[in-house]
Amino acid sequence: MKLLLQYLKNYKWLVVAALLLATVNQVFSLLDPWIFGEIVDRFANSPTTFDNGAPAMKTNISMA
Repeated sequence: MKLLLQYLKNYKWLVVAALLLATVNQVFSLLDPWIFGEIVDRFANSPTTFDNGAPAMKTNISMA
């Protein structure tokens, strides 16, 4: 371990940056399901399309 730390001493800021970016990546990975859950919940509560708020397409299918 001591030998590894001696090699990494010259690159300590690069190692710190890599660990920081890895942490940010993990935070976004944990937030991803929450963000998509919010999108799905909002659409499920008020299903409208994205063209001027027109209602979603309704079908008139009769089983006669």
